[in-house]
Amino acid sequence: MLLPGIVMALNNTVLEKHSLEEYISAYISLKEQAEENKFIMGQLLDEMIALGAKIKWLSSQLGDSPAKIRELIKTYKAFPTEDSRVPELSWYHHRLAANTDNPQAWIALAAERQWSTREMKKAIDIAQGRIEQVIDEKEKKIQEIQKHVKALREIAEKDAELRDIIVDVLKIFLSEI
Repeated sequence: MLLPGIVMALNNTVLEKHSLEEYISAYISLKEQAEENKFIMGQLLDEMIALGAKIKWLSSQLGDSPAKIRELIKTYKAFPTEDSRVPELSWYHHRLAANTDNPQAWIALAAERQWSTREMKKAIDIAQGRIEQVIDEKEKKIQEIQKHVKALREIAEKDAELRDIIVDVLKIFLSEI
């Protein structure tokens, strides 16, 4: 496997020449390991808590905030085994699901619908009655659109040639959506 060779080379600051594909493969492998390590870290933290360690003390010893420690533990507890996790989804997907009443259902739905984390968060917010946050986001987008329309209108009123160009561009845009 290429990964150990590349990592060894990086650790010794002597880079052997590898192909772009090999570097991409090594990067992806490290990224996957980092995702898995978050679950392992959650498990270790959970075990330390079970042994009587306090979150505040762990925070001072490990250099992680108490919030991060709680987040790692909560996500691990919601998905304690590899079988309970969806490898195609990121740890952040699992973290979002862990903060719901039914983590397994949410992670399954996210996998089925191939949601990004943003789409998943939006769906969870709506389901948990935080629709006002979603509406606020939409309102901001509508205000931004209105600002652009106002600017286009001002340009069109001042210059007939530009108005015709704007109309043509908008026709093309609308035909494409």
